[in-house]
Amino acid sequence: MLIIGLTGGIACGKTQVSRYFENLGIPVIDTDIISRNLVEPNSPALTEIIDIFGDDIIDQNKNLKRHRLREIIFNSTERRQQLEAILHPKIHAAVLQQLTSLTQKNKANPNKVPYTVIVIPLLLETKSNYPIDRILLVDCAEQQQIERTMLRDNISREQSLAIIANQISRTERISKVDDVIENNSDLDFCYSQIKNYHEKYLILSQSNRYKFK
Repeated sequence: MLIIGLTGGIACGKTQVSRYFENLGIPVIDTDIISRNLVEPNSPALTEIIDIFGDDIIDQNKNLKRHRLREIIFNSTERRQQLEAILHPKIHAAVLQQLTSLTQKNKANPNKVPYTVIVIPLLLETKSNYPIDRILLVDCAEQQQIERTMLRDNISREQSLAIIANQISRTERISKVDDVIENNSDLDFCYSQIKNYHEKYLILSQSNRYKFK
């Protein structure tokens, strides 16, 4: 089964693109969703996080205060690595479990799942060992990124710039991927690119040389 790693900088439109793939009938595994599910109240992962970061990161209903945790890890590489050590193995295991389930469907009904998209926001920033065959980048102009981040997260321009600066540069990101979707302001153009890649991936999926079988 062909596996596409979907990534992109903050507010470039990864969710929008992944939903369109879903509308085309392609399974999407979103590591952000997996991560959120892992830290539900009273979950083992959240308990581990509280043990390290303290009760200040949960509210009175034992929900994770994501903004508070983001503040902590944004300013400390050590703290970010502690969080990653808890979550990344669990996220990886959940992804592999879903991939295994999809391959079983293919064995029962060949080509039922021609390819799968895994959404991994920091795929290029972290050392990932997911069985990915191609990397698809959702890209947009930096000014678009800044404005979208400010609007979505209700933060200042300076805060938006700081977040973007903490990720790899747009130029470096583009140089490391196989395919790029431009997602600035024209949705029709964005969707036409997705359709073109969908057709391309359907053709590529006919090969038997891919990593996850």
